[in-house]
Amino acid sequence: MNRPVSDRPPSRRQFITGIAAGGAGVALAPLLPAQGKAKGTAYYVSQSAGDDTWSGTNAKPEGASGPWKTLARASTHTYLPGDRLLLKCGDTWDEELRPKGNGTTDSPILIGAYGEGGKPVIDRKDFTKDLAGILLADQEG
Repeated sequence: MNRPVSDRPPSRRQFITGIAAGGAGVALAPLLPAQGKAKGTAYYVSQSAGDDTWSGTNAKPEGASGPWKTLARASTHTYLPGDRLLLKCGDTWDEELRPKGNGTTDSPILIGAYGEGGKPVIDRKDFTKDLAGILLADQEG
């Protein structure tokens, strides 16, 4: 069955272009889910305004439901099909993002950006070690 282009999930190429290598780090571009797909949960990470004890489900701190602070915290969560992991624009992390979980063809897990300012950056500064900015292993969608 042919679907309109706007109704298709991002292709592998579209996803990869949402993550652009820049200098020593990785910069994330805004990447939004296709319209009409199963709606998952948005999780937010803000190095400048987050707290790892919060739920991660709000972009702005509101009680106990603001953004997470670290990629380590975001890496402990298992994401479900349709979920989105959004990093705050203008923030930089010197740590690895290793998200867990699998999406589907119709409801992929998306990694992108939120807010205003420069693209979020994962900048692993120590080149003497085998360090990853984003590590995806044995995952689909």
